[in-house]
Amino acid sequence: MTWRKCGSAFQQERDKSEKLARELQAASAANKNAAHDQELNECSGLLQQERDKAEQLARELAAAWRALRSQATAMADNAAQDQQLSDLAAGACSRWKRRQRPTKTCGRWNAARNQDLQQQLAARGGASAGT
Repeated sequence: MTWRKCGSAFQQERDKSEKLARELQAASAANKNAAHDQELNECSGLLQQERDKAEQLARELAAAWRALRSQATAMADNAAQDQQLSDLAAGACSRWKRRQRPTKTCGRWNAARNQDLQQQLAARGGASAGT
């Protein structure tokens, strides 16, 4: 082989080597970009999962607030009903006491009247016995 042929073959191998180095560099950059894209996609997926969880928690929180508001309303209604029942019971008791007072007064009056009549009868009986 002559130096020219050898030099030419060497140059061809060198060109091939440089071409392969450029291709390797491009492939490496593409792989890096692909790896970055994959990582970005994974992060995007994780971010979407977190958003979904946050939305679910927001829905659950809203439902809990509605339930709490409903319970508070029910408790207020029960308290109002209890107050109405207490007021009705107090009114009924008051009316009953007012109705009982005249009877007790009449009972006292009747007891006093009966005592007077017994005294009168005793006085008459004593007067009749004395005559």
